[in-house]
Amino acid sequence: MSIRPEIALNELRLFNKLLENRCLQLAQQLADVAAERDQALADRDAIRSERDDLLMERRVEGERHGSAE
Repeated sequence: MSIRPEIALNELRLFNKLLENRCLQLAQQLADVAAERDQALADRDAIRSERDDLLMERRVEGERHGSAE
């Protein structure tokens, strides 16, 4: 039993379309994850910057109090 060429071609087109759609879904998921990662890195950098500012402020205050004594 053999498959008619037009049926095989239609099945191949359908398979290719499904594969293309899945690739697009995965590409979108990858873009979403990359955006989340970038936001997390930006948040981390902001937190580190705020921490550094607070540490510097604490050092300056400590130096002022240390000089006054």
